[in-house]
Amino acid sequence: MSRYRFALRPRWILSHLFVLALVAAMVTAGFWQISRLQDKRDRNDRVAARTALAPVDVSTLPHPGFATDLQAQMMVLLLLAEGTSILTENVFENRFVVVDELNRLGAGITTSGHHAVVSGPRGLTGTVVEAPDLRGGAALVTAGLVADGVTEVRGMHHVDRGYEDLVGKLGRLGADVERVADQGER
Repeated sequence: MSRYRFALRPRWILSHLFVLALVAAMVTAGFWQISRLQDKRDRNDRVAARTALAPVDVSTLPHPGFATDLQAQMMVLLLLAEGTSILTENVFENRFVVVDELNRLGAGITTSGHHAVVSGPRGLTGTVVEAPDLRGGAALVTAGLVADGVTEVRGMHHVDRGYEDLVGKLGRLGADVERVADQGER
């Protein structure tokens, strides 16, 4: 099995790219309002919240409830909200395995049983982290795009199972990402 590191160097245009889909879901649900802004520096359109992102309490539930597969990515989004949010995992046990790795980036998330307490906004700082599984790996990539500095996500074989050509797709969107073989790998 090939092992790789995934190095992320965030750029402003992408800092919230992955969480944009979650924001869109929150807008649809009526949590936030979005306005389109013109950035005079480079004439690119930006999407920004009219107000600061608000904290929410989210509980995962079987369909049609909030999908447990989005719980780790939602955790990263809630790091950007002003205030304390609570994520409750009602579907699977041990779904918070990514929390330790997010905390290595400075997330400051605490867990108790099937609850995670996320306080934001938190400034994340790039470091070396290990993807524990597919969803956790996607959350770490998202956090790496938001973090200052370089984030190296190891264990990308988990993420590869669900995201084809992630490096290429992120690169085409403007991310400064590269796939680097671990030492001893070709």
